Amino acid sequence: MTTPSGLPAQHQAIVDLRKQIVAKREELSNATNLPIPRAELVERFRAMVDARAERFGRVPPSGQTWRSARDMVRVLGDPATPNARIEFHNIDQLADFLYFFAGDVLKANATKLLTIEGWRDGLPANKRAETSARLARELAELEAKEEQAIDDLNRDVDAANAAARAAGLDGGMGLYRHRPEVVERRTREASQRDLENAQAGDRRQREAAINERHARAPRTGQSEYLQANASARSSLGEPG
Repeated sequence: MTTPSGLPAQHQAIVDLRKQIVAKREELSNATNLPIPRAELVERFRAMVDARAERFGRVPPSGQTWRSARDMVRVLGDPATPNARIEFHNIDQLADFLYFFAGDVLKANATKLLTIEGWRDGLPANKRAETSARLARELAELEAKEEQAIDDLNRDVDAANAAARAAGLDGGMGLYRHRPEVVERRTREASQRDLENAQAGDRRQREAAINERHARAPRTGQSEYLQANASARSSLGEPG
C-alpha cells in the first residue's frame, strides 16, 4: 500500500514521525532556552528597583543616617552639614543609591531600557519546568515509536529478502537506517552486553576450575591449605 506521496505506508509513517521529532525538539528547546516574556522581565526589573531602593533607605552608607530622600538631598547639598561625607564601600551600594534617587525614572522607562534586538518571548518562569518536562516525555515517546517502526519495517524487509532468495530471486531490498544517536546507543549497549557476557564466562571458568580441584582433592576432611602445610612439615621431619 502506498500513500499519496508515492511512498509505502510504513516508509511514510517513519518520515512523518521524524518530522514530528524535529518539531518537538525545537519546541522543547524554545521552552527551555528562550528568555522569559518581556513583560515579566519588566515587572521583575521594577520590583528589583523598589527592593534595592528600600534597602538603601534602610541601610545607608557609613557616615550618614536619614529617614527620607529630603534628608539626603539636604546633606549632599550643604557641605557645612556635620558628617556630610558619604562613603560607598562597593559598586553594589552605589547602585542602591542610584535606584533610591532615580528609581521612578528607571521604572517608567523600563520597557525602553530592556528593548533587545531580536528578542523572542519564551514561557513565563512559573510554567517552564512543567512544560519542559511534558515536552521531554512527548519527545521520548515519539523517538521510541519511530525506533520501533523502523525495527518492524526492517523485520519485514528481512523476511521479504529471505523469501525472495528461497524462490531463487534477488533479495536485495535495503534496510531502513536508524537515526545516528540510536545507532550509537545500540552500539554502546551491545558493547556493554559483550563485556558483561565475557566477565560472566570468565567467572564460570574460574568456578569450574575450583570445583574440579575440589573434586580431585583427597577426602581427608582437611582444607587444601592444611594439607599443604602437613606435607611441608612431613618433609622436614616435623610431627604433623
